[in-house]
Amino acid sequence: MPGFRSPPGVAGLHRTIRRRGGVPSVAVLLKGRPWSAVVSDMIEGIVVANGLSGVKADRARAALWLAVDDSGELAAA
Repeated sequence: MPGFRSPPGVAGLHRTIRRRGGVPSVAVLLKGRPWSAVVSDMIEGIVVANGLSGVKADRARAALWLAVDDSGELAAA
């Protein structure tokens, strides 16, 4: 599972992924962006950080989006 931080250390990028000691860290720009774009970057960061592709990536994206409702708040369990 990656860690998250903000903002990315590279100016002009909305999302970066870095590995330190094998542990992925996803940095996402929050300010001045729609919350749905931020959530999308976080989800894609999880997919990339875990090296998922194809069907596994699609399933992970679908599961993560199902965990978030339309407002970007976590859905009730």
